[in-house]
Amino acid sequence: MKVAITGWNGFLATKLRQRTEFEWQEELDGADMLVHMGSPTFTQQELFEHDAQVMHQYVRETIKLFDRFQGPIVFASTTGVDDIKLDHTGTTSYNLGKLYLENYLMYEADKWAILRIGTIISRDPADVEMMKPDRIQPRIQRKDMSYIEWKDHYLFVDDFVKTTLELLRNFKTGIVEYPLTELTLPELAKL
Repeated sequence: MKVAITGWNGFLATKLRQRTEFEWQEELDGADMLVHMGSPTFTQQELFEHDAQVMHQYVRETIKLFDRFQGPIVFASTTGVDDIKLDHTGTTSYNLGKLYLENYLMYEADKWAILRIGTIISRDPADVEMMKPDRIQPRIQRKDMSYIEWKDHYLFVDDFVKTTLELLRNFKTGIVEYPLTELTLPELAKL
């Protein structure tokens, strides 16, 4: 099966592409399925006006991408959409943009799946080395503990890959919730 994947050089797309069960490609032409991984990411506590503009453009371009593709679409979203409350606490332009795209996909595509991806971690030092420097494990290695919860839920990258590949093999419309592992900051630092 030919699978088009966006965010080709991103950490998670790279981890998926290391597996050879599928014929991965960057272009949509000839693809049987689309996995939309590419997205701006923000790890700071507060998002500013420029970040909102970046997310707005991302939402517009993603809608065009969804409208062009005629097949199953898998969308990489975030567990951050679960943080949005009716009083708008927990709301960021990133979380709102992802939630908007989830809803668009649900109502506009025939076959869709949404990946609710949490904070990715790994036991493999090579994986941590591949991560962007603003991710949690590289920050902990630099002793930057700012804005890291004492206890939180994390998604091991191997669980992400296993669960996502299972979805691609046996596609089923719906929201994919990944198995999260609760760790304290000292436990996370020991990985």
